[in-house]
Amino acid sequence: MKARSLEVSDIPTLYELHETHFPELVLPDFKKGLCSFVIEDESPVCFGTVQLFAEISIVTDKSKSRRVRREALFRVLDISSYVAKQHGHDKLYAFTNDDNYLKVLTKRGFSLTGKHSVVIGI
Repeated sequence: MKARSLEVSDIPTLYELHETHFPELVLPDFKKGLCSFVIEDESPVCFGTVQLFAEISIVTDKSKSRRVRREALFRVLDISSYVAKQHGHDKLYAFTNDDNYLKVLTKRGFSLTGKHSVVIGI
């Protein structure tokens, strides 16, 4: 098998494979990746892309009241969205093992991407 850079002529095959085998998943924009590539034998076997993404990381003082923490979280989200947009990102990711934060984030418009991860379009 050989690896090569993704070419514009590969995009229809990429879309077809995605729709056939992974219709439940969102296909990232392979044209915006840091590096997008094809692994092939006589034809494409696998497409790959390396993407940069904006991830929120926060540390919270859980001894503060729930109201204060919630207000602070909303400020973090506003600032993080602004910064991510300024750097050309269209999504913001968060990973947490705190079910309460997951509930708040999903009520705020984030979508679950896994058991402990969420994303929102910005």
